[in-house]
Amino acid sequence: MERAHRFNRPLSILFFDIDDFRNFNNTYNHSTGNIILRAISERCRSILRTMDVLARYGGDEFVALLPETDIASAEAVARRMVEEISADKIATPFGELGVTISFGVTALSEERPHLSALIDRANNAEHQAKQGQKGIVVVAP
Repeated sequence: MERAHRFNRPLSILFFDIDDFRNFNNTYNHSTGNIILRAISERCRSILRTMDVLARYGGDEFVALLPETDIASAEAVARRMVEEISADKIATPFGELGVTISFGVTALSEERPHLSALIDRANNAEHQAKQGQKGIVVVAP
């Protein structure tokens, strides 16, 4: 954040969660939910660059900070993550399970100069994504 501000460089944020994650825990068990969380985290890390920061925000919610990334490029990353995660099922003791994720995407701006404002904006966009079908990316410029 400081570097983006200091050098007037782009910084985008992805906020996402696993669609219907509660159903995995309720239908199977929390151990299966943990397998899914780990698999999603590993897949996301394989897509993101080493300079990007991926963190579990809470429950099944994740945040990724993408330095040197404008909002259009961040949207492309989110769409790639949606496609790759929904394309491959996750092996569990109950068989292979399909998973989708939904995203909110936003970028650092004068209106959102702080991390908390970025996270709130991206989280709100992610909530909009959850209103429709699964595996959606909503951009909040």
